Amino acid sequence: MLNQLQINLKKQNYENDFNCKDLTHIVAEIFYIAANALSSQDIYKLSNFYLNLSKFLNNNFNSFDTLLAENFYKIDNFDNAKKIYNRIGKKGSAFAWYAAKQKTKILIYEKKNKEAIKLLRKSFDNLPEKNIYEKYDYALFLKNNDQFEEAVRYYTEIINVINKDHPLYPKVTDGRGVAYERKGDWKKAEKDLLASLESSPDQAYVINYLAYSWIEKGIKIEKSLKMLERANNLKSDDPFIIDSLGWALFKMKKYVASKNYLQSAVKLMPDDPVINDHYGDVLWKNGKKIQARYYWNYVLNLDETKDDLREQIENKLILGL
Repeated sequence: MLNQLQINLKKQNYENDFNCKDLTHIVAEIFYIAANALSSQDIYKLSNFYLNLSKFLNNNFNSFDTLLAENFYKIDNFDNAKKIYNRIGKKGSAFAWYAAKQKTKILIYEKKNKEAIKLLRKSFDNLPEKNIYEKYDYALFLKNNDQFEEAVRYYTEIINVINKDHPLYPKVTDGRGVAYERKGDWKKAEKDLLASLESSPDQAYVINYLAYSWIEKGIKIEKSLKMLERANNLKSDDPFIIDSLGWALFKMKKYVASKNYLQSAVKLMPDDPVINDHYGDVLWKNGKKIQARYYWNYVLNLDETKDDLREQIENKLILGL
């Protein structure tokens, strides 16, 4: 909304009609605030009721539609959400980019990833000017959808024009580090992840990613454990961090302590294939082989289990650890 306001003011064609001297506009804004409060509490139908009152009182205030579309998205009413995003996208270049990102989220939820990539790539190419924040959004999307080479290119463009004290710097170096790691270039990945933490040391998820990567490579495990304990203090009850803690202890052959952490992780994230696989491994090492096989079989039945993990588990079911 603020980005579009800035663009419209520069072009002197501001369309978002709000007059602070008009009583109906003020009442519409109050209803809009109420709708936001209800939406934040997951009361979407009542939120939409107040939003429609707002739109009735001030139908020319385009920003009301952003919350209305978001409410429809959250209740899985994707058809109505898409219609509103299509309408929002015609109100200016910033709104068009925002609408494209939201429609992309819907397509990914619908498992139409190729269509989503095509849509956002076209929308990004159509931006008249691409600032660092739009590039960051696009690079993040590319990284999250396995387009690592292209993601690295845009992350690098941003890093080349910002200073280390810029708010985006820790996010961009983290994102590029993850993309490098997924590409198999660990040396560059490690350098970027360390740079991100040097810039902003309290990023629990970056600590977790770096430490877990070290653990998987069989290096710096004791250092990783200390880092993960700190991450756990920063972000308590996070299943991924707790899983990493348990896995570090597993690699150190502290199987009883490892089991306690991994059991907690499974309770917090019961449908995650990797966490369940780890828990199966630690059960095996604690002599509970029947239970271990149960969890490994469970992982095979999860839709999110990747092919390489399936192959590993099939071998474990035959040979054990």
